[in-house]
Amino acid sequence: MKSRKGLSEVMGALLVLAITLAGFALVWPDFSRYIREQSGYAISEGIQEAQASQQMLSLVYWQESGGIIKLYLYNYGSYPFQVTRALVGGKLVAANGTVPPGKLEPVTVYGTGDSVVLLGNGGVEFDFYL
Repeated sequence: MKSRKGLSEVMGALLVLAITLAGFALVWPDFSRYIREQSGYAISEGIQEAQASQQMLSLVYWQESGGIIKLYLYNYGSYPFQVTRALVGGKLVAANGTVPPGKLEPVTVYGTGDSVVLLGNGGVEFDFYL
């Protein structure tokens, strides 16, 4: 009888091990895909932050006419700044323009107000008070 009891304990341990391995095999593909996605997101975010830290804009001149503000910006940084939209007086408005490194370029903002926040690629923001 002792040998049968020992055999059932071994079989029980092997059964628990088999169930654990089967569960791990079912969960592993989803878990590994999740880890790859998260690490890719972190790398992408790190690159955007590095680029954002190397973007420096200076407002050289501005003019407002007919509900449109034209900002003339100089980019002292080493990455281009592409405007995606803007906040004018706290309202989200359309804007467009790209300022390459070492260039003075106009950026068009469709709105009127005394303060402009340009929102650019990679989540970069620049505030200007007119």
